[in-house]
Amino acid sequence: MTFRRVLSLGLLLSLWSVPLRAQLPTLPNGVSHETDSPDGARYQILQAQTAAKWTFRLDRFTGQVAILGQTRDGNYVWQNCTMTGLPDIRLGNRPRFQLFLSGLSAKFSFLLDTDTGKTWTLLTLTDEAGKEAGYGWKPFSE
Repeated sequence: MTFRRVLSLGLLLSLWSVPLRAQLPTLPNGVSHETDSPDGARYQILQAQTAAKWTFRLDRFTGQVAILGQTRDGNYVWQNCTMTGLPDIRLGNRPRFQLFLSGLSAKFSFLLDTDTGKTWTLLTLTDEAGKEAGYGWKPFSE
């Protein structure tokens, strides 16, 4: 075989391998920690990459957020978060709210009203003794 034929054959083989590599599945940075909800779905479950304790259920129509908790018996339960400044939407007719959970820190978690742009941030509530007493969402200062 001449050098030219070897080079042509090598080029042809390398071109065949390009489509094969393009067909391999690629994963995004990190793993998705949210349910793949249909477009009009009312509820969505999301989990921060930083810790499983930051697992939330979002009512995409009303903006109400609940956090995963456990009863004394060890059963799982959704505990509604305190929502400050949330509009009184009894029952919307379409998804309006979106929850962003940072992969860096829980303090960079945000609830967004996609109609108005109003944004809330996650906070830890404490009782009078300074002990953790739940979680809530407060609006950004505007």
